[in-house]
Amino acid sequence: MATGFVVAATVLVPYSPLGGLFGLTPVPVSFLLSMGLLVGLYVMGAELTKKVFYHRAAL
Repeated sequence: MATGFVVAATVLVPYSPLGGLFGLTPVPVSFLLSMGLLVGLYVMGAELTKKVFYHRAAL
């Protein structure tokens, strides 16, 4: 839950007035979606690898 809050705050700060104070510029939404897709694929790949590894280790 805390991780989700930090991720949301990190993504939203450049779009807020506070971002202008720090000289932050918002990234395109397509970039954020691409990063989300890559992270999701990484997590799924890691989970699949763990599942295969522990299944074979149990034999």
